[in-house]
Amino acid sequence: MKIVLTVHQFLPEYTYGTEIIACNIARELRSRGHEISIVTGFDAKTPLADEARFGRYEYEGFPVHRFLHACVPMGGQDDVVEIEYNNRLFYGWFRNYLSDCRPDVVHFVHMGRLSASAMDACVEMGVPAVFTATDFWPVCPTNQLLLPDGSMCGGPDALASNCLRHIVAITQPALIRTAVERLPDPLLESAIRLCRKVRVRYPERIRNVASLASRLEFIRQRMNLLRRIVVPSRIMGEVLARCFPGVVSIVHLPYGIDVRRIPRLNGKGERAALRLGFVGRIQESKGLHVLVRAVRSLESTVPVELKIHGNDGEHPEYVRALRRTADGDPRIGFCGPFENGRIGEVLRDVDVLVCPSVWYENTPLVIREAQAAGCPVIASNLPGMAEAIEPGVDGMLFDPGNSGDLAAVLRRLEADRPLVSRLSSGTGEPLSVSDHVDALERIYEEILPAHGGKKRGAGSARGGESCGTFTAGFRRAF
Repeated sequence: MKIVLTVHQFLPEYTYGTEIIACNIARELRSRGHEISIVTGFDAKTPLADEARFGRYEYEGFPVHRFLHACVPMGGQDDVVEIEYNNRLFYGWFRNYLSDCRPDVVHFVHMGRLSASAMDACVEMGVPAVFTATDFWPVCPTNQLLLPDGSMCGGPDALASNCLRHIVAITQPALIRTAVERLPDPLLESAIRLCRKVRVRYPERIRNVASLASRLEFIRQRMNLLRRIVVPSRIMGEVLARCFPGVVSIVHLPYGIDVRRIPRLNGKGERAALRLGFVGRIQESKGLHVLVRAVRSLESTVPVELKIHGNDGEHPEYVRALRRTADGDPRIGFCGPFENGRIGEVLRDVDVLVCPSVWYENTPLVIREAQAAGCPVIASNLPGMAEAIEPGVDGMLFDPGNSGDLAAVLRRLEADRPLVSRLSSGTGEPLSVSDHVDALERIYEEILPAHGGKKRGAGSARGGESCGTFTAGFRRAF
Protein backbone atom coordinates (compact mmCIF):
# COMPACT_ATOMS: atom_id res chain seq x y z
CA MET A 1 0.00 0.00 0.00
CA LYS A 2 0.97 3.61 -0.45
CA ILE A 3 0.37 5.36 2.87
CA VAL A 4 0.66 9.02 3.89
CA LEU A 5 1.25 9.72 7.59
CA THR A 6 0.66 13.22 8.97
CA VAL A 7 1.88 14.67 12.25
CA HIS A 8 1.93 18.18 13.72
CA GLN A 9 5.74 18.15 14.04
CA PHE A 10 8.44 15.63 13.32
CA LEU A 11 12.01 14.53 13.77
CA PRO A 12 14.79 15.55 13.92
CA GLU A 13 13.81 18.89 15.50
CA TYR A 14 11.01 17.43 17.63
CA THR A 15 11.47 14.19 19.57
CA TYR A 16 8.46 13.89 21.86
CA GLY A 17 5.93 11.10 22.16
CA THR A 18 3.71 11.74 19.14
CA GLU A 19 6.68 12.17 16.82
CA ILE A 20 8.24 8.91 18.04
CA ILE A 21 4.92 7.10 17.63
CA ALA A 22 4.60 8.33 14.04
CA CYS A 23 8.20 7.42 13.22
CA ASN A 24 7.89 3.93 14.70
CA ILE A 25 4.75 3.29 12.65
CA ALA A 26 6.47 4.54 9.50
CA ARG A 27 9.53 2.34 10.06
CA GLU A 28 7.48 -0.79 10.68
CA LEU A 29 5.17 -0.21 7.73
CA ARG A 30 8.14 0.33 5.43
CA SER A 31 9.76 -2.87 6.67
CA ARG A 32 6.63 -4.70 5.47
CA GLY A 33 6.91 -3.36 1.95
CA HIS A 34 4.55 -0.39 2.15
CA GLU A 35 5.48 2.91 0.53
CA ILE A 36 5.47 5.64 3.17
CA SER A 37 5.59 9.41 2.97
CA ILE A 38 5.22 11.87 5.82
CA VAL A 39 3.49 15.26 5.89
CA THR A 40 4.28 17.38 8.91
CA GLY A 41 3.84 20.82 10.38
CA PHE A 42 6.57 23.06 11.68
CA ASP A 43 6.54 26.17 13.84
CA ALA A 44 7.75 28.94 11.54
CA LYS A 45 9.52 31.72 13.38
CA THR A 46 9.81 34.32 10.62
CA PRO A 47 7.36 35.90 8.13
CA LEU A 48 7.02 33.92 4.90
CA ALA A 49 5.30 34.20 1.56
CA ASP A 50 2.63 31.54 0.99
CA GLU A 51 4.73 29.64 -1.53
CA ALA A 52 7.68 29.56 0.88
CA ARG A 53 5.69 27.71 3.54
CA PHE A 54 6.15 24.34 1.89
CA GLY A 55 9.38 22.39 1.82
CA ARG A 56 10.74 18.87 1.61
CA TYR A 57 13.52 16.93 3.31
CA GLU A 58 14.41 13.31 4.06
CA TYR A 59 14.58 11.56 7.39
CA GLU A 60 15.92 8.01 7.53
CA GLY A 61 15.06 7.74 3.84
CA PHE A 62 11.45 8.87 4.31
CA PRO A 63 10.30 11.77 2.14
CA VAL A 64 9.02 14.41 4.55
CA HIS A 65 6.89 17.27 3.26
CA ARG A 66 6.79 20.16 5.70
CA PHE A 67 4.29 22.99 6.12
CA LEU A 68 5.70 25.96 7.98
CA HIS A 69 2.78 27.06 10.11
CA ALA A 70 2.40 30.38 11.89
CA CYS A 71 -0.45 32.26 13.52
CA VAL A 72 -0.53 34.94 10.87
CA PRO A 73 -2.75 35.64 7.85
CA MET A 74 -1.97 33.38 4.90
CA GLY A 75 -3.58 31.97 1.79
CA GLY A 76 -6.13 34.78 1.65
CA GLN A 77 -7.29 34.13 5.24
CA ASP A 78 -6.83 36.85 7.83
CA ASP A 79 -8.69 35.15 10.70
CA VAL A 80 -5.81 33.55 12.59
CA VAL A 81 -8.17 31.69 14.95
CA GLU A 82 -9.92 29.96 12.06
CA ILE A 83 -6.57 29.19 10.41
CA GLU A 84 -5.69 26.93 13.37
CA TYR A 85 -8.38 24.38 12.51
CA ASN A 86 -9.34 25.33 8.92
CA ASN A 87 -6.23 26.27 7.00
CA ARG A 88 -7.21 26.79 3.37
CA LEU A 89 -3.63 27.26 2.20
CA PHE A 90 -2.63 23.85 3.54
CA TYR A 91 -5.87 22.30 2.29
CA GLY A 92 -5.10 23.41 -1.28
CA TRP A 93 -1.54 22.10 -1.14
CA PHE A 94 -2.60 18.79 0.44
CA ARG A 95 -5.31 18.23 -2.15
CA ASN A 96 -2.77 18.70 -4.93
CA TYR A 97 -0.34 16.43 -3.11
CA LEU A 98 -2.92 13.64 -2.83
CA SER A 99 -3.76 14.10 -6.50
CA ASP A 100 -0.09 13.59 -7.42
CA CYS A 101 0.73 10.94 -4.81
CA ARG A 102 -2.46 8.83 -5.16
CA PRO A 103 -2.10 7.06 -1.77
CA ASP A 104 -4.29 4.17 -0.69
CA VAL A 105 -4.69 5.50 2.87
CA VAL A 106 -4.00 8.67 4.82
CA HIS A 107 -3.24 8.11 8.49
CA PHE A 108 -3.46 11.29 10.55
CA VAL A 109 -1.28 10.79 13.62
CA HIS A 110 -1.95 14.47 14.42
CA MET A 111 -3.70 17.31 12.57
CA GLY A 112 -2.28 20.20 14.57
CA ARG A 113 -0.51 22.92 12.50
CA LEU A 114 -2.08 21.27 9.43
CA SER A 115 -5.78 21.64 10.34
CA ALA A 116 -8.88 19.48 10.02
CA SER A 117 -9.51 20.83 6.52
CA ALA A 118 -7.03 18.18 5.37
CA MET A 119 -9.94 15.75 5.70
CA ASP A 120 -11.81 17.68 3.00
CA ALA A 121 -8.93 16.99 0.65
CA CYS A 122 -9.09 13.27 1.44
CA VAL A 123 -12.83 13.12 0.72
CA GLU A 124 -12.53 15.07 -2.51
CA MET A 125 -9.72 12.80 -3.72
CA GLY A 126 -11.48 9.60 -2.58
CA VAL A 127 -8.74 8.58 -0.11
CA PRO A 128 -9.95 6.81 3.07
CA ALA A 129 -8.47 8.21 6.28
CA VAL A 130 -7.68 6.98 9.79
CA PHE A 131 -6.91 9.20 12.79
CA THR A 132 -4.87 8.40 15.90
CA ALA A 133 -5.82 10.69 18.80
CA THR A 134 -2.57 11.30 20.68
CA ASP A 135 -3.94 14.29 22.60
CA PHE A 136 -7.18 16.26 22.94
CA TRP A 137 -6.56 18.63 20.01
CA PRO A 138 -9.85 17.77 18.25
CA VAL A 139 -11.93 19.05 21.17
CA CYS A 140 -9.62 21.44 23.03
CA PRO A 141 -7.95 24.53 21.53
CA THR A 142 -5.09 24.13 24.05
CA ASN A 143 -4.89 20.32 23.58
CA GLN A 144 -5.03 19.35 27.25
CA LEU A 145 -8.52 19.92 28.71
CA LEU A 146 -6.72 21.68 31.54
CA LEU A 147 -8.14 24.94 32.90
CA PRO A 148 -5.97 27.86 34.06
CA ASP A 149 -6.68 27.03 37.71
CA GLY A 150 -5.39 23.48 37.20
CA SER A 151 -8.80 21.79 37.19
CA MET A 152 -9.97 19.42 34.49
CA CYS A 153 -12.31 20.50 31.69
CA GLY A 154 -15.02 18.32 30.19
CA GLY A 155 -14.73 19.93 26.76
CA PRO A 156 -16.40 22.86 24.99
CA ASP A 157 -19.99 23.79 25.74
CA ALA A 158 -22.45 24.48 22.92
CA LEU A 159 -21.05 27.94 22.12
CA ALA A 160 -17.50 27.33 23.38
CA SER A 161 -18.04 30.07 25.97
CA ASN A 162 -15.90 28.12 28.44
CA CYS A 163 -13.15 27.96 25.80
CA LEU A 164 -13.39 31.72 25.31
CA ARG A 165 -13.01 32.33 29.05
CA HIS A 166 -10.01 29.97 29.11
CA ILE A 167 -8.25 31.47 26.11
CA VAL A 168 -8.79 35.02 27.33
CA ALA A 169 -7.49 34.06 30.79
CA ILE A 170 -4.17 32.83 29.42
CA THR A 171 -3.57 35.28 26.57
CA GLN A 172 -5.11 38.67 27.32
CA PRO A 173 -4.19 41.71 29.42
CA ALA A 174 -5.66 42.08 32.89
CA LEU A 175 -8.40 44.51 31.83
CA ILE A 176 -9.85 42.15 29.22
CA ARG A 177 -9.39 39.11 31.49
CA THR A 178 -11.31 40.78 34.31
CA ALA A 179 -14.12 41.94 32.04
CA VAL A 180 -14.70 38.49 30.54
CA GLU A 181 -14.32 36.77 33.91
CA ARG A 182 -17.06 38.92 35.45
CA LEU A 183 -19.46 38.62 32.53
CA PRO A 184 -22.40 36.33 33.46
CA ASP A 185 -22.77 33.20 31.32
CA PRO A 186 -26.03 34.31 29.63
CA LEU A 187 -24.51 37.64 28.58
CA LEU A 188 -21.32 35.99 27.31
CA GLU A 189 -23.35 33.47 25.31
CA SER A 190 -25.47 36.24 23.83
CA ALA A 191 -22.32 38.12 22.84
CA ILE A 192 -20.93 35.01 21.14
CA ARG A 193 -24.19 34.49 19.20
CA LEU A 194 -24.03 38.10 18.05
CA CYS A 195 -20.40 37.71 16.96
CA ARG A 196 -21.32 34.64 14.90
CA LYS A 197 -24.19 36.50 13.28
CA VAL A 198 -22.22 39.57 12.20
CA ARG A 199 -18.73 38.08 11.86
CA VAL A 200 -18.19 39.04 8.22
CA ARG A 201 -18.96 42.73 8.59
CA TYR A 202 -17.15 43.61 11.79
CA PRO A 203 -13.63 43.88 13.21
CA GLU A 204 -11.07 41.15 13.67
CA ARG A 205 -11.86 40.43 17.31
CA ILE A 206 -15.50 39.68 16.53
CA ARG A 207 -14.48 37.28 13.75
CA ASN A 208 -12.01 35.59 16.07
CA VAL A 209 -14.66 35.00 18.76
CA ALA A 210 -17.03 33.63 16.13
CA SER A 211 -14.33 31.33 14.78
CA LEU A 212 -13.58 29.95 18.22
CA ALA A 213 -17.29 29.22 18.73
CA SER A 214 -17.36 27.40 15.37
CA ARG A 215 -14.26 25.26 15.98
CA LEU A 216 -15.87 22.19 17.53
CA GLU A 217 -18.61 21.90 14.90
CA PHE A 218 -16.13 22.29 12.05
CA ILE A 219 -13.92 19.54 13.43
CA ARG A 220 -16.93 17.35 14.29
CA GLN A 221 -17.99 17.32 10.65
CA ARG A 222 -14.49 16.25 9.59
CA MET A 223 -14.19 13.63 12.33
CA ASN A 224 -17.37 12.05 11.00
CA LEU A 225 -15.66 11.66 7.62
CA LEU A 226 -12.92 9.46 9.07
CA ARG A 227 -13.15 5.71 8.56
CA ARG A 228 -11.65 4.83 11.94
CA ILE A 229 -10.46 6.72 15.02
CA VAL A 230 -7.72 4.99 17.02
CA VAL A 231 -7.45 5.84 20.72
CA PRO A 232 -4.71 4.60 23.10
CA SER A 233 -6.76 5.19 26.27
CA ARG A 234 -10.32 4.83 27.47
CA ILE A 235 -10.51 8.47 28.55
CA MET A 236 -9.72 9.58 25.01
CA GLY A 237 -12.45 7.36 23.59
CA GLU A 238 -14.96 8.65 26.14
CA VAL A 239 -14.15 12.31 25.44
CA LEU A 240 -14.36 11.92 21.66
CA ALA A 241 -17.62 9.96 21.85
CA ARG A 242 -19.13 12.63 24.13
CA CYS A 243 -17.98 15.64 22.11
CA PHE A 244 -18.61 14.07 18.70
CA PRO A 245 -21.85 12.10 19.02
CA GLY A 246 -22.39 9.73 16.13
CA VAL A 247 -18.68 9.64 15.29
CA VAL A 248 -17.39 6.67 13.29
CA SER A 249 -15.96 3.52 14.82
CA ILE A 250 -13.54 4.20 17.68
CA VAL A 251 -10.87 1.53 18.10
CA HIS A 252 -8.91 1.14 21.35
CA LEU A 253 -5.28 0.36 20.52
CA PRO A 254 -2.41 1.08 22.95
CA TYR A 255 0.78 2.58 21.58
CA GLY A 256 3.38 0.19 20.27
CA ILE A 257 6.82 0.23 21.91
CA ASP A 258 10.09 -0.55 20.18
CA VAL A 259 11.02 -3.16 22.78
CA ARG A 260 14.18 -4.11 20.87
CA ARG A 261 15.98 -0.99 22.07
CA ILE A 262 14.81 -1.20 25.69
CA PRO A 263 16.50 -4.06 27.57
CA ARG A 264 14.56 -5.43 30.50
CA LEU A 265 16.65 -5.40 33.67
CA ASN A 266 16.25 -6.62 37.23
CA GLY A 267 17.79 -5.20 40.39
CA LYS A 268 15.54 -2.18 40.88
CA GLY A 269 15.76 -0.69 44.37
CA GLU A 270 19.16 -2.14 45.25
CA ARG A 271 21.10 1.15 45.24
CA ALA A 272 21.99 2.87 48.49
CA ALA A 273 19.67 5.71 47.53
CA LEU A 274 16.32 5.15 45.79
CA ARG A 275 16.82 6.75 42.39
CA LEU A 276 13.75 8.44 40.91
CA GLY A 277 13.48 9.47 37.28
CA PHE A 278 11.45 12.05 35.39
CA VAL A 279 11.45 11.91 31.59
CA GLY A 280 9.49 14.36 29.46
CA ARG A 281 8.74 17.94 28.61
CA ILE A 282 9.58 20.33 31.40
CA GLN A 283 6.36 22.32 31.46
CA GLU A 284 3.74 22.97 34.10
CA SER A 285 1.16 20.45 32.87
CA LYS A 286 3.70 17.65 33.35
CA GLY A 287 3.62 18.37 37.10
CA LEU A 288 7.36 18.28 37.71
CA HIS A 289 6.91 20.96 40.38
CA VAL A 290 4.79 18.46 42.35
CA LEU A 291 7.64 15.93 42.27
CA VAL A 292 10.33 18.47 43.19
CA ARG A 293 8.25 19.64 46.15
CA ALA A 294 7.72 16.05 47.26
CA VAL A 295 11.46 15.33 47.23
CA ARG A 296 12.22 18.60 49.01
CA SER A 297 9.71 17.72 51.73
CA LEU A 298 11.56 14.50 52.56
CA GLU A 299 13.97 14.65 55.47
CA SER A 300 17.60 14.92 54.41
CA THR A 301 18.15 11.53 56.03
CA VAL A 302 15.81 9.85 53.51
CA PRO A 303 18.15 8.45 50.84
CA VAL A 304 16.55 9.40 47.52
CA GLU A 305 17.83 10.91 44.29
CA LEU A 306 15.86 12.56 41.49
CA LYS A 307 17.18 12.61 37.92
CA ILE A 308 15.27 15.04 35.67
CA HIS A 309 15.63 14.33 31.95
CA GLY A 310 14.18 16.93 29.59
CA ASN A 311 14.84 20.11 27.68
CA ASP A 312 15.03 22.95 30.20
CA GLY A 313 15.12 25.65 27.51
CA GLU A 314 11.53 25.55 26.23
CA HIS A 315 9.78 27.08 29.25
CA PRO A 316 12.47 29.13 31.00
CA GLU A 317 10.19 30.83 33.53
CA TYR A 318 8.85 27.48 34.71
CA VAL A 319 12.38 26.05 34.91
CA ARG A 320 13.55 29.03 36.96
CA ALA A 321 10.67 28.44 39.37
CA LEU A 322 11.59 24.75 39.58
CA ARG A 323 15.20 25.55 40.40
CA ARG A 324 14.08 27.95 43.10
CA THR A 325 11.92 25.18 44.56
CA ALA A 326 14.81 22.73 44.37
CA ASP A 327 16.92 25.35 46.20
CA GLY A 328 20.19 23.61 45.36
CA ASP A 329 19.13 20.33 46.98
CA PRO A 330 21.96 17.93 46.00
CA ARG A 331 19.44 15.08 45.70
CA ILE A 332 17.83 16.78 42.66
CA GLY A 333 19.70 16.75 39.37
CA PHE A 334 18.74 18.45 36.08
CA CYS A 335 20.26 16.14 33.47
CA GLY A 336 19.07 17.86 30.28
CA PRO A 337 17.64 16.19 27.15
CA PHE A 338 18.89 12.98 25.57
CA GLU A 339 18.68 11.24 22.21
CA ASN A 340 15.53 9.12 22.07
CA GLY A 341 17.59 6.05 21.22
CA ARG A 342 19.06 6.25 24.73
CA ILE A 343 15.72 5.77 26.52
CA GLY A 344 16.67 2.24 27.55
CA GLU A 345 19.90 3.52 29.12
CA VAL A 346 18.06 6.28 30.99
CA LEU A 347 15.46 3.87 32.38
CA ARG A 348 18.16 1.38 33.39
CA ASP A 349 19.74 4.13 35.49
CA VAL A 350 16.66 4.72 37.71
CA ASP A 351 14.72 2.55 40.14
CA VAL A 352 11.32 4.19 39.66
CA LEU A 353 9.86 6.46 36.99
CA VAL A 354 7.57 9.24 38.23
CA CYS A 355 4.84 10.75 36.01
CA PRO A 356 3.30 13.57 38.09
CA SER A 357 1.23 15.17 35.29
CA VAL A 358 -1.70 17.34 36.32
CA TRP A 359 -3.80 16.68 33.20
CA TYR A 360 -5.40 13.56 31.81
CA GLU A 361 -2.48 12.75 29.50
CA ASN A 362 -3.24 9.97 27.03
CA THR A 363 -1.14 7.12 28.34
CA PRO A 364 2.30 8.77 28.03
CA LEU A 365 4.62 6.76 25.82
CA VAL A 366 7.27 6.80 28.54
CA ILE A 367 5.02 4.77 30.87
CA ARG A 368 4.92 1.93 28.33
CA GLU A 369 8.67 2.29 27.75
CA ALA A 370 9.30 2.05 31.50
CA GLN A 371 7.20 -1.10 31.72
CA ALA A 372 9.22 -2.61 28.87
CA ALA A 373 12.37 -1.88 30.90
CA GLY A 374 10.95 -3.44 34.06
CA CYS A 375 10.85 -0.05 35.75
CA PRO A 376 7.92 0.60 38.15
CA VAL A 377 5.91 3.78 37.58
CA ILE A 378 4.48 6.22 40.12
CA ALA A 379 1.81 8.34 38.44
CA SER A 380 -0.95 10.81 39.16
CA ASN A 381 -4.27 9.06 39.65
CA LEU A 382 -5.81 10.55 36.52
CA PRO A 383 -7.48 8.80 33.57
CA GLY A 384 -5.03 7.90 30.84
CA MET A 385 -2.16 7.25 33.22
CA ALA A 386 -4.09 5.35 35.87
CA GLU A 387 -5.49 2.83 33.39
CA ALA A 388 -1.94 1.90 32.35
CA ILE A 389 -0.88 1.02 35.90
CA GLU A 390 -2.04 -1.67 38.31
CA PRO A 391 -1.36 -0.22 41.79
CA GLY A 392 0.68 -2.53 43.99
CA VAL A 393 1.53 -4.76 41.03
CA ASP A 394 3.61 -2.69 38.60
CA GLY A 395 3.47 0.78 40.11
CA MET A 396 1.73 3.20 42.46
CA LEU A 397 -0.74 6.07 42.11
CA PHE A 398 -1.05 9.28 44.10
CA ASP A 399 -3.52 12.14 44.42
CA PRO A 400 -2.96 14.49 41.45
CA GLY A 401 -1.09 17.66 42.34
CA ASN A 402 -0.64 16.53 45.95
CA SER A 403 3.07 16.63 46.75
CA GLY A 404 2.41 15.38 50.28
CA ASP A 405 0.68 12.26 49.01
CA LEU A 406 3.50 11.69 46.51
CA ALA A 407 6.08 12.14 49.29
CA ALA A 408 4.29 9.45 51.32
CA VAL A 409 4.56 7.03 48.38
CA LEU A 410 8.27 7.84 48.02
CA ARG A 411 8.88 7.22 51.74
CA ARG A 412 7.11 3.88 51.52
CA LEU A 413 9.14 2.72 48.55
CA GLU A 414 12.43 3.90 50.02
CA ALA A 415 11.71 2.06 53.27
CA ASP A 416 10.50 -1.11 51.54
CA ARG A 417 13.03 -1.95 48.83
CA PRO A 418 11.65 -5.48 48.34
CA LEU A 419 8.40 -3.78 47.26
CA VAL A 420 10.31 -1.90 44.55
CA SER A 421 11.72 -5.21 43.35
CA ARG A 422 8.27 -6.84 43.33
CA LEU A 423 6.79 -3.93 41.38
CA SER A 424 9.61 -4.26 38.88
CA SER A 425 8.90 -7.96 38.47
CA GLY A 426 5.20 -7.19 38.06
CA THR A 427 5.67 -5.01 34.99
CA GLY A 428 4.39 -6.76 31.90
CA GLU A 429 5.72 -6.39 28.39
CA PRO A 430 3.73 -3.71 26.55
CA LEU A 431 2.38 -4.00 23.05
CA SER A 432 5.22 -3.97 20.54
CA VAL A 433 5.40 -1.71 17.48
CA SER A 434 5.03 -4.85 15.38
CA ASP A 435 1.80 -5.85 17.09
CA HIS A 436 0.53 -2.28 16.90
CA VAL A 437 1.11 -2.17 13.16
CA ASP A 438 -0.50 -5.59 12.77
CA ALA A 439 -3.68 -3.98 14.09
CA LEU A 440 -3.24 -0.90 11.89
CA GLU A 441 -2.88 -3.05 8.79
CA ARG A 442 -6.13 -4.79 9.63
CA ILE A 443 -7.80 -1.40 10.01
CA TYR A 444 -6.43 -0.24 6.66
CA GLU A 445 -7.73 -3.39 5.00
CA GLU A 446 -11.16 -2.99 6.60
CA ILE A 447 -11.61 0.45 5.10
CA LEU A 448 -10.12 -0.24 1.68
CA PRO A 449 -12.78 -2.58 0.17
CA ALA A 450 -15.21 0.34 0.08
CA HIS A 451 -12.60 2.19 -2.00
CA GLY A 452 -11.69 -0.37 -4.65
CA GLY A 453 -10.54 -3.43 -2.73
CA LYS A 454 -6.86 -2.55 -2.46
CA LYS A 455 -4.60 -5.27 -1.16
CA ARG A 456 -1.86 -5.34 1.44
CA GLY A 457 1.66 -4.28 0.45
CA ALA A 458 3.69 -6.96 -1.29
CA GLY A 459 6.24 -7.13 1.49
CA SER A 460 3.72 -7.78 4.26
CA ALA A 461 3.22 -11.27 5.60
CA ARG A 462 1.46 -10.48 8.85
CA GLY A 463 -2.01 -10.74 10.22
CA GLY A 464 -2.83 -10.22 13.21
CA GLU A 465 -2.41 -0.30 20.69
CA SER A 466 1.08 19.93 23.40
CA CYS A 467 0.98 22.60 20.39
CA GLY A 468 0.46 26.11 21.51
CA THR A 469 -0.46 27.45 18.07
CA PHE A 470 -4.04 28.32 18.99
CA THR A 471 -3.23 30.46 22.02
CA ALA A 472 -0.51 32.20 20.05
CA GLY A 473 -3.10 33.05 17.44
CA PHE A 474 -5.42 34.50 20.03
CA ARG A 475 -2.64 36.67 21.43
CA ARG A 476 -2.18 38.12 17.97
CA ALA A 477 -5.93 38.40 17.33
CA PHE A 478 -6.51 40.60 20.33
